[in-house]
Amino acid sequence: MAYRDSDKWDPVLEDNPEFDSKLQHEGVTCAACHYREGKIVGVFGDTNAPHPVKKLDDPNQVCVRCHIVDGDRWDTFFRFPPCGTVAEIESTLAREKSSPNNTVKLPAEHSVIPEDNVKTGTSGEVLALDTKALACVECHMPLLKRPLVTGGEVRETRQHLWRGGHDPQMVKKALTIEFVEDKPVEAESATRNRKFTLTLTNTGAAHYVPTGTPDRHLSVHLRLLDKQGQVLDEQENMIKRLVMWRPFIIDLRDTRLPRWQPRQYHLQVPANSKTVKVEAVVKYHLLNEARRKRIGYENKTPINYEIFRKQILLSINNAGESK
Repeated sequence: MAYRDSDKWDPVLEDNPEFDSKLQHEGVTCAACHYREGKIVGVFGDTNAPHPVKKLDDPNQVCVRCHIVDGDRWDTFFRFPPCGTVAEIESTLAREKSSPNNTVKLPAEHSVIPEDNVKTGTSGEVLALDTKALACVECHMPLLKRPLVTGGEVRETRQHLWRGGHDPQMVKKALTIEFVEDKPVEAESATRNRKFTLTLTNTGAAHYVPTGTPDRHLSVHLRLLDKQGQVLDEQENMIKRLVMWRPFIIDLRDTRLPRWQPRQYHLQVPANSKTVKVEAVVKYHLLNEARRKRIGYENKTPINYEIFRKQILLSINNAGESK
């Protein structure tokens, strides 16, 4: 990477001679996590293997190699690194511990994090000094008992599933979503307007939701529907992180969901409306459609999916108006 003179808006891009399109589509392979400096690393380290091995004291050491950014560039100014999962966990735990009215019981794996566990790098990145307290594998690699190889000893190991944004059930597990009608206030009863509230809360993830690449985001749609199911009115909101990459790397906006901080969206139905249903739809997006087109990515699976949908039927009068 280079720039034409001092113009950071006009980078010189060159092809990478080592680029392998087949290797790119393999994603994260065994070697990406388990090969270090000529040795195969793992949590056992006691197998009679025909190659050098090294035992890991903590499996989370594998995770943080990619999920902690170690940067010292002069032009980097971000609150969280681009893939800021670890930084988000540490920020969440620090906030929960420092809150004087905190009534949330921290999970056991997070309750022993020392105050000096986190070190901040020169460009804002977070370096975790005690990776055992992060609990990455406990969540994303469930325990099971099985032999390491066919015919081998049966023992506790972890499923290599890494369930996250590509798994709808995992995302649903991270969120508590409620869509209900508000109780009317007496002073507003004369207006006969009906109000509805959608509440999203990150109750299942220690990091923000969504996390990972800043392309990932949630879309929230609130709609008024007539008796034919046609949309009379719609609100759309985005829960996402916006990063500027040039000429500096900097966070412009971040509306994602930290843990235990409810986010509410409101919908109002006028008394004379033809609305017969109100609807709330929440979707998880892995990639911006505009970026998908720009990079020419031909996805074989959907780049977004629905994680919540609920309709509430309204009563209507003889004139076909909601009441």
